[in-house]
Amino acid sequence: MDKRRASVSCVLRTHEIDNSGLWKQVASQGVPLLAAPMRLEVEAAGKNYTAQGSKVTFTEIEADRVQGHAAWRTGPVRGRTDFSIEYDGVAKLSLRLEPAKERVDALRLVIPLRTGEAWLMHPVTDLLRFHYAGRIPDGSGTLWDYSGRTNAVRYTQTGKPDADGKVWDSRHVGRNQLPAPFVPYIWLGGTERGICWFAENDRDWNLDPQRPALEIRRQGEATSLIVHLFTRPTSLTRPRTLTFGLMATPAKPMPETPVNFRRWFPGPQVTNTEQVVNFGFMGACYYWGAAGPCYAFYPAFKNFSVYDEFARLRKGGTADLAYTENWLKQFQSTEFTSRLNEHGYPPNLVTYRNHINWSLRFFDKGAWSSQPEKGRTGWVIPYTNARAVNWGEEAETFMDEWSSLDIADPRWPGEERFVRAKDGVCRLAAYGKVSIPGDTAGIAYAVDPLPSWQNMVLHYEKRMMETFADGIYYDDFFLSPNYTPTGPGYVAEDGTLRPGVNIFGFRELARRTAVMQHRMGRRPLLFIHMTNANLIPLLSFGTIILDHEWRDQGEFKDKDCQERLYLDGDTSLLLAQSTGLQSGCLSVWHNLFHDDERITRSALGVSLTHEIKCGLWYGPLQERTTALLANFGYGLPDCRIWRYWDAGQPVKTEGAPARAIVLARAGRALLAVASYGSGGEISLSLDLETLGVPANAVARNAETGEPVERVAEGRFRLLLPRHDFRLIAVGTP
Repeated sequence: MDKRRASVSCVLRTHEIDNSGLWKQVASQGVPLLAAPMRLEVEAAGKNYTAQGSKVTFTEIEADRVQGHAAWRTGPVRGRTDFSIEYDGVAKLSLRLEPAKERVDALRLVIPLRTGEAWLMHPVTDLLRFHYAGRIPDGSGTLWDYSGRTNAVRYTQTGKPDADGKVWDSRHVGRNQLPAPFVPYIWLGGTERGICWFAENDRDWNLDPQRPALEIRRQGEATSLIVHLFTRPTSLTRPRTLTFGLMATPAKPMPETPVNFRRWFPGPQVTNTEQVVNFGFMGACYYWGAAGPCYAFYPAFKNFSVYDEFARLRKGGTADLAYTENWLKQFQSTEFTSRLNEHGYPPNLVTYRNHINWSLRFFDKGAWSSQPEKGRTGWVIPYTNARAVNWGEEAETFMDEWSSLDIADPRWPGEERFVRAKDGVCRLAAYGKVSIPGDTAGIAYAVDPLPSWQNMVLHYEKRMMETFADGIYYDDFFLSPNYTPTGPGYVAEDGTLRPGVNIFGFRELARRTAVMQHRMGRRPLLFIHMTNANLIPLLSFGTIILDHEWRDQGEFKDKDCQERLYLDGDTSLLLAQSTGLQSGCLSVWHNLFHDDERITRSALGVSLTHEIKCGLWYGPLQERTTALLANFGYGLPDCRIWRYWDAGQPVKTEGAPARAIVLARAGRALLAVASYGSGGEISLSLDLETLGVPANAVARNAETGEPVERVAEGRFRLLLPRHDFRLIAVGTP
């Protein structure tokens, strides 16, 4: 904190605050991001004004938070900016407008970023899977819908930058039930850093539904995000408070403990690897004894003996499947046994047996115990759902508070699950009818993490971590309209109920979980599923993010990864992820619905060349690639790495379209080369001196040991099948 310069620093970032309370400059990783100070602009009576203030006052300076305010005036409008900046870099700003006699025709926030630092973008509304990520368009672009189908759009009349430099606006952003034109989140930046703007609702704004809330304008060295707060004439007859947030990214450095993040591998420990982390995911509540798949935070009947059994096995105990049969004896009510499947068995009990048996085998004989003498760390991460609750005793008291559904008691048998639309008509929510209350029933994806809900969740998650778990998985951090008028919804001036999205609730859940783990003496370990809603203020206290649970069924089922994500010719979708968290993807991305190694290899090639962790169902391919990367020294301090978007590339590819990541260590190199096009012959040109590899170096396929054709010193040639990859080892003959 530097009061004289009005600057606030946190991990990786420094914020300079101007006399209007906005950011004069922000630097991330030592690089300035703004081309000019942020500004608040007003149009009134045919004139344009910019807010001017005289002084910034800091009212609170603590280890984890700084607060302050600044008064300003812009034309006929007087106001004050109240701001806070938290220790992960999230800033919350409230523009407090005083009543004014003169009508305001427009009010907007302008955030001018340096063009060289802002060529990627990621806007997010509600739900998931259709949020664009990639290059900032140049007046036109391609979007996709929930099913993955594409749609060409124009953001300007000509499809090219207009006279004001506009290249994009938010009229075409995908949305589900969140009313237009409000957009709660957008990030602009590059592969390493950027800035996001966000808001929970548009309370006290005044937006024309036919005009965009957000625009991007590119004018030479400045690429500006325009946030429209008033887009139609507004009389300031009362005080107004407009609240939003800002955050420069990444949120933190990539993890270095217990080893560098590049040495974290999904799946069980692989023989002959050292100085590695292996993490295993228990992918449903069933696996740790719950009676439902994705609602619970404690095992069925609160019988925690299953946790003790897992703890025994983690310490080296031998699994006995007779334990499962004893466990099943508690499921005697007709709720579990009245219906039989085609084989004459209650399907619930079959499901419970299969999952508990899987877990016993998973933990058997200390399979996930850490081995400090070999530098191996094992992490077990159980599934929980950040948007759910089962119908337990807690729900009897709190469900009306926790539920985002607009009915008095969403558990009432036979009631549909509704949300109230603007016109007062109730519409069916996405997940159908609420089940009759019982131990197997619950509500998924219709709960927001309010403080009392967080208290319940943390109480039970602590029990997991005290016995068998190393971290917590949360499914699924995306935004959903919540009409609750106490927040984030609100009652508009015309009396209608308007929704908001619970950004700060999810953020606080992640923060409290990480703090709890830290206070337990554990490394904070949160595995957060976000399915392409890369909302960095919500995720900043996480450790690993899980993406790409999409485009794996229907017409996409037999397509490979590049086809599913339209990566041929443009991989920018995978670059718009400047977070500071380890990025990962689900096995559902490539082979859950059929075992096709072609699809698996395409996904792994994409993952390798973008440093994404790729779940592979722990098969031979995963073991083979893990061993090759770990034993080469990937992620060790002396291993140099060039990603294909980095400057100073020591390897060039020619021929068929391909991307590569290059590792160099101790006189050797390892290349992961993936196809992003038709496939065919690839020529590799290596800068041997930069790589530190001898002039007589040869290359071989690291998976098979087969030689790669050497055509000259530092030049090699190979055939690369369409959307496949090759690991190529380069070194002395």
